[in-house]
Amino acid sequence: MPHRLPSLLVLLLCSHAYVLGAEQANTTEYRERLAAEKKYPEALQAYKEALEKDPKNPALLYNAGMMAYFCAKPKEAAELWSQVKALDPNDWRVRAKLVQAHEAAGDTKKRDAEREELFKLRKNTADKELKSVKHYCRDQFSVGKERVMVFEYFELEGDEPVRLSFLVSESDEQDVQSRYTLGSYRLTNEFAKELKQIKPDQRLFHLDGYFNGGRSHRTYAFFVDEPKYDAIKAAVKEILAGKRKPVSGTDS
Repeated sequence: MPHRLPSLLVLLLCSHAYVLGAEQANTTEYRERLAAEKKYPEALQAYKEALEKDPKNPALLYNAGMMAYFCAKPKEAAELWSQVKALDPNDWRVRAKLVQAHEAAGDTKKRDAEREELFKLRKNTADKELKSVKHYCRDQFSVGKERVMVFEYFELEGDEPVRLSFLVSESDEQDVQSRYTLGSYRLTNEFAKELKQIKPDQRLFHLDGYFNGGRSHRTYAFFVDEPKYDAIKAAVKEILAGKRKPVSGTDS
């Protein structure tokens, strides 16, 4: 039927144009916009499609891992970030992300191995930037409506060194409301040794909370020698859930 040919031709041309348009839409700007709008599932799919054409692109792999992590798919994020690590074993940032991903996936064995590798890399690196970095983001989790970001310090330096810092906010966009730290202060250790609470070769650590812009302080627990991360994370969760009370505190 000749009278249908023009409309069929238009349909075919339009379909072809649509396919081209879809391909052209998956640009860096398009993927970044999806991520900025927190459309993480759509962004993850877009990055996966881009990786089909460029499977060893470290930027695509890294960003796809970020989207997978934000989609609560830590195992998939770890798989993607592991590919970045394979391409560049000296990329300390992706190693830090792998610590987070394995933590979120509940794989403590891989988490601890990746953390150990990160610390060794920093110790032995000639990279001045990495040498100057004091801490990295080790973990992110939520307790109710409160969002927690955890930073781990590589070295116990100074008179009031901190190993872990838990920054708490009510959402990703809000300022920090409170902070919890695992520290090991020089004066505290000196007093503990004088009182024979710890041996000369031991070190005392303490879990503290800071509120009201640092004007209020609470101490929640003491530990002889450095405790495991899981124990401190569990304690912070108990504090945020109202299940652990402080043993002392000050206000100014």
